[in-house]
This record gives sequence, C-alpha cells and structure tokens, in this order.
Amino acid sequence: METDELRLFYEQEQMRDEVKRYMHDLLDELALRDVYKGNDVSGYKEARNTVDKLFARLDEMYGKDKKKLLTNQAK
Repeated sequence: METDELRLFYEQEQMRDEVKRYMHDLLDELALRDVYKGNDVSGYKEARNTVDKLFARLDEMYGKDKKKLLTNQAK
C-alpha cells in the first residue's frame, strides 16, 4: 500500500507534525464537548490511539530506520 503521496507527506516533517497535532486537538475538542453534554466519550481514546498508530506506521514505512535496513540488506 506504499504510495509516493504517502512518502511525500512523511518527508514533510513540519506538515506531518501539524496534521497529527490538528487531529489530536480536534478529537480533544470534540471529546470535551461531549463530556459537557453528558455523552459517552470512551471512543475518543481509541480514536486518538488510532491516530498515533497511523503515524507510527508511517514512521515504520518511511523512517530512517527502514532506510538503514534496506541499505544493509543490499550489501
């Protein structure tokens, strides 16, 4: 499922960090709104963890460690 667009996104660290921060902030805002309304907010923790896993997966796919691994395998 690797695509050039995902690689380009990953390589733009400032944008990547800003997108992750935006997603976390939005989830926090929505959860707080639901807390005040008395609604169930248990799903927000899972959503936030999913966002973290998504960015961790991008790091696994395109991070420097993978580049080192690919370089070592070529030798």
